[in-house]
Amino acid sequence: MNKWIISGILTLFYLTTAGQSAVDSVSSYKELNILLQNARKEYVSKENKTVEDDRKMATLYYKLATREEEIYNYKMAFEYYTSSLSYFKKTRDTAQVYEIQKRIAQRYKAAEMYEEALELYNELLDYYKDKDDLTNQAYILNDIAKVHRDRGAIDEEQVYINNAIEINNKINDTTLLITFILDKVKNYELLNEMDSALLYAFKSFQLSNAIEDETSLSKSLYLIGYLNKLKSDYDKAIKYLVKSEEIYQGSSLSRDRLAIYTQLADSYSKVDDHENAYKYSVMASDLNNAILKNDIDEARDNAAIKYGTFQTKYENEILAKDIANNAQRNINQKRALYILTAGLTVLLLLIYYLVRFYTQKIRTEKIINSQKEEINNQKIRELQDNIKISSMQSMIEGQEIERERIAKDLHDSLGGLLSTIKLHFDSVKAKNGKINKVAAYQNANALLDTAVDEVRSISHNLQPGSLKKLGLVAAIRDLINRFNGPNYPEIDFQHYRVPDDMDNITKLSIYRIVQELLHNAIKHATASEILLQINVEDDELVIQCEDDGIGFDPNNLKRKGMGMENIKSRINYLKGSLSVDSKEGEGTSYLIHIKYK
Repeated sequence: MNKWIISGILTLFYLTTAGQSAVDSVSSYKELNILLQNARKEYVSKENKTVEDDRKMATLYYKLATREEEIYNYKMAFEYYTSSLSYFKKTRDTAQVYEIQKRIAQRYKAAEMYEEALELYNELLDYYKDKDDLTNQAYILNDIAKVHRDRGAIDEEQVYINNAIEINNKINDTTLLITFILDKVKNYELLNEMDSALLYAFKSFQLSNAIEDETSLSKSLYLIGYLNKLKSDYDKAIKYLVKSEEIYQGSSLSRDRLAIYTQLADSYSKVDDHENAYKYSVMASDLNNAILKNDIDEARDNAAIKYGTFQTKYENEILAKDIANNAQRNINQKRALYILTAGLTVLLLLIYYLVRFYTQKIRTEKIINSQKEEINNQKIRELQDNIKISSMQSMIEGQEIERERIAKDLHDSLGGLLSTIKLHFDSVKAKNGKINKVAAYQNANALLDTAVDEVRSISHNLQPGSLKKLGLVAAIRDLINRFNGPNYPEIDFQHYRVPDDMDNITKLSIYRIVQELLHNAIKHATASEILLQINVEDDELVIQCEDDGIGFDPNNLKRKGMGMENIKSRINYLKGSLSVDSKEGEGTSYLIHIKYK
């Protein structure tokens, strides 16, 4: 058996169930998501945020992260932990900050981001050293050892395990010592030092027996049996594996129990005890099917909670296919065992399973053909979407090119002409000072100034130069500054982590969207206050614009303005979403989500 397979089996035995969630039993997954959505809205709308507001957001993200871990959705757990960490940093709750950093380090390790994990673990180690917290120091050293094991640095792993044991000797925590010794057994096994591994496995057995810890005792007996099997001492392997099975108190669907059955089946097979080999092979096969079914049921339930039954239909089909494939593999295993027991029985079973195999093959081909058809339909839909996007992109690029041309014509031609007229007016005024008192001259001069300003404003609106020179945020600030005056509402612009690496067409589209939103609020809503917020959530840019204007009923609009249609077309081009919340007399709120990566 290859070394990596052996390591995988031993690692499988080490797997334990996730720690008890910090979420209380009252808050379900759905309730937590609703609470988070409401808290986000309240947090965004609140002008003077307190420490308690930050703590509330941090706690909700933390609870959702732990719940995602329980259902093995580690990607979302990592994102929620990161969000929780940013809010806890605002509260200056150092202990909680480092606790979350520990969770994030664990996720880095699971994602094979070893350098990032080691950086966080070393920072945690320094913190616990400052606090003189020996227990957590020992835990962190052992976690660092596991990172080095996963990255293949077995010698470094041994150094950190020894350091953890040395610190534990100062606090005499027997349970913790057993944990470290079990990891040391794994280390020696990877170094192919089986005698040393056996020595420490017996040491773990003695300590577990002394404190009457049946869980650790069962693990120790399993390791002794497993290591003896690797040394080809199958009688001893069977002896200790049977003892491990007898005292094991874990779940009936535990993978630890599956590992015991698997090793017993293999060991009995090596000593030609086919009856027991078959017995434990069947038990392992049945348990594996039960575990797989339980995992699939949990995955289906979690998917239904998060996305709804309709959206998980395709996933369920794939899961059903996995069940069929695993069932077929188990059938093949049983077939091999029957061959060992009786020739005639083997022949009959062989015919039976051949028929079943071809039946399954036909069903599989039907499933594959169905999936191919679905893939082809998906490609057609994607092609149609790409054509729409390409058409929309051409339209938007054409609009911007035409805007740029008109802006240049206004600036170079009409702007220059108006400037020349202005010079002539000033020249007439200089030659004839009395003409300045003539009302008609004054009106004409004022209208000329207004025309110059209007041409400059129209040219700037058509092609904002600050967008290319200074970036999106600066261009939006420049746009807002042009609405400064007694005749305009007060505009509060807030932004956070707006990326600078977006392409020009994306930045220009976002600028046009903001421009139309402000224009609608000023011209149509007659608002006195406008709040504009731009920030980043995950891989989305979130734009929120609120005003206290007259509002409207979205269901009773008599016609759709070009401004709103332009906003929607640009959002569709950027593959974003728009939601509008407005009531007559209560103002309007726009919420836009745009993927920028």
